[in-house]
Amino acid sequence: MLLDHEIAEERSVEHLDRKVLAPGGVFIRVTHVCKTVPMEVWRLETTAGHAMECAGKHLVVVAKDIDPVPVDQLRRGDLIVTDQGFHQVSVVENTGEVRALYDLRVDSEDHLYITDGIVSHNSTGLGAAELFKFNIFPNYRSIYLTPLKEHSKTIADTMLNLQRGSLYPPEYYTSRGYRNNMYYKESPKGGSIKLLHILTDPTKIRGNSVPSVVIDEAQDFDPEHLPEIEQVQKSFRKNRTIIFAGTSKDLDTCLEAQYRLGSMGVWHIPCGCKDKFHPLDDPETIPAMMSVDGLRCPNDHSRLLNPMGGSFVHANRAKLNLNMPSFHLPQVIVPQYARGAEFSDIWKDFKRYDFKKFLTEVWGIAVDSGLTELTETDVKKCCTDKTFSQTQADYLNGKVRYVKLFSGVDWGGSDWEPAYRSKLSYTVHTIWGMRNDGTLDLVYAHRYSGMNYRDISGTIVAAHNKYKTFAMGTDNGGGQYYNAYMRDCGRIPTNLIVHFQYTDTKLVLDRIPHPEAHIMSLHRSDSISALIADIKDQKVSWPRWDDSAPFVLDCLNIRRNITETNSGRTILRYIKHGAKADDFMMSMNYAAMMKRVVNRESLIPNSQVLDELAALFGLQAISQNTSSGLDMLDGGYVSG
Repeated sequence: MLLDHEIAEERSVEHLDRKVLAPGGVFIRVTHVCKTVPMEVWRLETTAGHAMECAGKHLVVVAKDIDPVPVDQLRRGDLIVTDQGFHQVSVVENTGEVRALYDLRVDSEDHLYITDGIVSHNSTGLGAAELFKFNIFPNYRSIYLTPLKEHSKTIADTMLNLQRGSLYPPEYYTSRGYRNNMYYKESPKGGSIKLLHILTDPTKIRGNSVPSVVIDEAQDFDPEHLPEIEQVQKSFRKNRTIIFAGTSKDLDTCLEAQYRLGSMGVWHIPCGCKDKFHPLDDPETIPAMMSVDGLRCPNDHSRLLNPMGGSFVHANRAKLNLNMPSFHLPQVIVPQYARGAEFSDIWKDFKRYDFKKFLTEVWGIAVDSGLTELTETDVKKCCTDKTFSQTQADYLNGKVRYVKLFSGVDWGGSDWEPAYRSKLSYTVHTIWGMRNDGTLDLVYAHRYSGMNYRDISGTIVAAHNKYKTFAMGTDNGGGQYYNAYMRDCGRIPTNLIVHFQYTDTKLVLDRIPHPEAHIMSLHRSDSISALIADIKDQKVSWPRWDDSAPFVLDCLNIRRNITETNSGRTILRYIKHGAKADDFMMSMNYAAMMKRVVNRESLIPNSQVLDELAALFGLQAISQNTSSGLDMLDGGYVSG
């Protein structure tokens, strides 16, 4: 039987009317095809010449057993059922090969079908609890989010299949005038379910308003999109809920961050030994508890534990009282796997997997940090020996002159939420001075929280003008209203404000048509990669460590994430740590992009866009290389 984490993709094929041969010579309909994650390949052969390759847990029918038996439990000489009767197993072996395999779900009571002449048994599919809430609770409205389209397709197929086998099939709704398609469903009780996928662009979620949101596969979800989700629930202050689900790949994921922001429930199993209870979150004791037939007391292996007799103990009961429960759910507390013969799947995973993989995939415990590009040493090397005050005084007094200064603004959450006691996002405004060699000095940085956006916008404009900053790059994603305020206040020329919208398209920089604002699409991964390279090469500098550390440490909160596009192409993305802010780095990236435009850096090969921006900025001839930047300095010099 395939577990949820072993299914990479599940597709409904009922509409294709595909059939397979079943025992008795009849053909039965295939309802779903499941593609697995890479699994070890086993080879099974019989004395009658049957042969097939499959997963070790692929189920076949054996003469001596009522229930189907996994292939990796077969022995030479065992009698199995084939299309020609009973035949002995002549070969059963692990080939050592690892690859994705396929499993079928068939429409029959016994779930049996014939694979390469051998009678096989299908596995179970994914559940969809949201569908049951939708049918039971009046006015239940939710959005079901996943990072990838294929995740959303799998859930949609599962829901549709559940509906077809229920008292309320799709035609029950459509015949009464309610919509019921793959990705949107309406209920006679006033409810609705909408399925969406968000990887890099949260635009499609805007404009929705629901009290309940489910984020599945949340370990791959970008926490940068959480503000948009909060806006979706803003009208429902009393009864809004958000559920995060998935498998934490490491300690830095959005999913693990939400666990730590919640009550942090851990399952404890009672025992008659001196410890009285055994928690299931301690990697040190888990190996001592494992046995072939179930969990045992780590102090006395003769004691067989009953996982079903346990309960959750919450490390932070205050969060539980605030209705913020969070749990790690090891597979061993699922009734069908708790003990006895059914525990064998978990035992095999324990023996077969690397221990860290076992903890992550089976036990639900994240043990590793994510992959980060920058170290504390990297950012410390960019420090000068001056404080912020000294740096600003040198510039304002004319001791240090710059070719141009650029502002960067990253809009984030600004209202403190006491229940969480932690901030995931702030609004950050930075100002950078460009030297004649194209390097950047951090002149000003301010982080805002606990203020409304109108006040923040006014303060940002005042600081921008105080330092005689040339142009501003801002985040277009979360601050359209406040960007518009800065454009309309009359204190910054509108042609010198550019709003950046992160994308993962092919172009590093491109124009997004807008009747009023100057909005540019910006390739997230490429621009951040270039910024990281500049930090490593010390092409940026900031004040001494004790002064700048509260800001520049944000640069360590970006981690690498390897994922796939909807077309199946593997891509590298940078996403922020699930529970730490990266707003300073994003603000720096927007300012750096303004500098790259002025210097016509090779990172931006789109000459037409550069020419348009040159005209927009009122620069008749932008320098073709950084060394000619002094042409834009009116009788001054660069020093410091």
